[in-house]
Order: sequence, then structure tokens, then C-alpha cells
Amino acid sequence: MHFTTTFSKFSLLVVFALHLTSGQLLTVEYSSVTLPFPESSVRTFYSTGDKIYLLGGDFEMSSGIWSFSISSDTVEYVTAMPGRGSRGTVQSDTAGNIYYLGGGNIGTSNQVYKFDPTTNECTLVATLPLDVQDCVAIKYNETSDTVHIFGGDGQFIDILTFDLLQFNTTSQVDVLPVIVNQGTGVRVGNKAYIFSEGQVENTAVLELDLDILRMMAVGPANLPSITLFPSSVYDGRHVYLIGGYAPSNMTTPIDGLIQFDPVSFNNEFIPVANFPVEGASYFRVSPATVYVPDLNRIYFFGGSSFNYTTDEFKIHDEIFYIDLDPLTPTSRSTDDFGCEGRMDGLYPHPTNCGMYVACRNHEQIVFNCEPDRQFDPITKTCKFGTPCV
Repeated sequence: MHFTTTFSKFSLLVVFALHLTSGQLLTVEYSSVTLPFPESSVRTFYSTGDKIYLLGGDFEMSSGIWSFSISSDTVEYVTAMPGRGSRGTVQSDTAGNIYYLGGGNIGTSNQVYKFDPTTNECTLVATLPLDVQDCVAIKYNETSDTVHIFGGDGQFIDILTFDLLQFNTTSQVDVLPVIVNQGTGVRVGNKAYIFSEGQVENTAVLELDLDILRMMAVGPANLPSITLFPSSVYDGRHVYLIGGYAPSNMTTPIDGLIQFDPVSFNNEFIPVANFPVEGASYFRVSPATVYVPDLNRIYFFGGSSFNYTTDEFKIHDEIFYIDLDPLTPTSRSTDDFGCEGRMDGLYPHPTNCGMYVACRNHEQIVFNCEPDRQFDPITKTCKFGTPCV
């Protein structure tokens, strides 16, 4: 197969300003629980249901796997990883296993750990040929076990392709027109959109075609210089970029999200009330993020920040979330079930065995089970083969 690269300039002589929305549409809400330790570079995984998995970090949590319960607002320790996990990336296979790729100390930043959430076992399964700390990894699609890995501290312009079932690696040489480092990316259909390190203002989003492995810059070159450690999520309509830049750029505010439209390629800054950083304070390492479709909500975990007027460096332990309903309203309740007068806990959905209802403080949250699974009212989990009554 022949692979091509197409790339346009990141910088322009004309300064473009990122469009700012008018009004304060979104607000941060803080969880009643925090991380067990102040931590940055946590990696998150969420499929469906109640649990968000938290893997690794830069400090006390670096060798552990934890879970956050959305319904009970609690954090629990799950198991240890074979080695330290710091600034790696996380993917899953079609069987539901979770993989931590790279990250850690010298000598372990090319290792792959496999975590089985049904047994809570975590093992070393592979060693990659390159250091992939601070890389971007994207699955080919949701039904595939192929992961494309590019960039990172190894400073390579190849694309590594890793098979999550066979644990083997192939390399497409000299594919990338630029080195991707300290970046973040999400998959939208057969395209990956990457926000990566750039030394100048007025940069553009990178688009990687996953079918032919062609990379090009798309949209207006009006993004701030991404020189730090950003994070990103995709809600099915827009990509949201969190941090990755300092307030010294003077054109894009800090206290909010950058919204990218993968259809029009336009960028827009969305201000957020009660945001953890603002003014002279900014994220050095952005919080780990995950989008929960059932709630239309982005969850954030930890991160680190710096205030350039006071020289204060802070490692965060906060867990917070932003509801996107003011931007894209969704329904997340059922009129056939009420939590008023019920104890906190998980209950069967009244009309759909593949869903369940979580009650907390007399308010309800509706969740979907994984595909082909149904909610078991005895074990309070989604299982295969549960009778639907």
C-alpha cells in the first residue's frame, strides 16, 4: 500500500482570532469526592455503565488502577499495574480489555499493560520498539483491535500499528509530516483529529485519514500554540479541547473549552463558569477527561496548574464535570420511574432490560448496558444471558 502525506503551513502572517461565544452557557460542578492523591497525567477509560476507570499518573497513583462510580460519587482502588504508568495512553479491545500503552520511567515507556475489568488482573503483554510516552493513539474503528500510535517522546515520524489481540507491531515509515508530541487526539469516523505541540500562534488542527494514513492541516489557523499537555473528548458532534496553552498567547482565554467542529472545521471558545483556572493561572497538565453520553457530560480528573504572577505550582485532586445540555440538550431521565422516596442505588429500567436507573439524593440517572448485555437486579451489574422480565 502506498501512503501519502499532505500538509499545509501551520502559521500565517495574518493573525486570526478564535471566535468567542457570547454569554456563560456552561458551568463546572464539583464532585463531593476527590482523587485519593493530588495527581496529574491520569488516563481515563469509559465504555458504558457506571464506572470510569483511572489509570496511572505522575505521582502517587502512577502504578495503580482506580474506578470512579458516577452514581455513588466514590473512588475505589482496583489493582496495580506491573510498572509505572505516566503520560501513556489507553485503548480497549473488542473483548472489553483495557490497555495502557507506554508511559513511565526510562525502560518502561515502551511497555503495554493489559487490564481485564472482569477479573481485575493487569499484566505486561508486549514491548513496543519505541518510547511512546506522550504519544497519541487512535483505534482504527470501534469494531477493530488495531491501534495506530504516533508521536511521543521517541520523536518519530513513523506510525506504529499495534494489534491488541496478537500483540505484534508493524511500522509505516516516514508517514507523518511533523512530529506529534505532548498532543491529544480523538477519532471521528475514519478520521483522527490531533491537537499537538506547536511553537507559534495561529496553528490549525491536524487531520489523519485512518484509511490511507494521510495527514493534513484543516480549518482556520487560529488555535493558540499547543506547547503543554492538553486533553480532548468527542461528544458525537463536536471535539472539545481542554488546555494545552498558556495565557501569554493573549488571544484565547483560559477559563473554558475550545470547541472544534469536524464538519465545518471551525473553532470556537466556550467560556465556563467556576472553571478551576483563569487569568494568570493555567493548566500545565490538563485534567484527564472522559465523555459520558448517557449524561451528555464531560468528567475531569486532577491535572496540574501554574500561576505565572505568583509562581505557584499546584497539583489538583478535584473531580468535576460540565453538563453540555445548555449547548446540545438531551433527555437523561425516564417518566416511568421515580427516585423520590427510594434509597440510593441501582434499579432496573421499567421498560428496557438493557438499561438501568441510578438513584442518588432522590434524583435519577439512566444508563445503558454494554451491547448484548442486560441489567441483573440481583448483582446490580450488566451481564450476558440475564432473563428479561
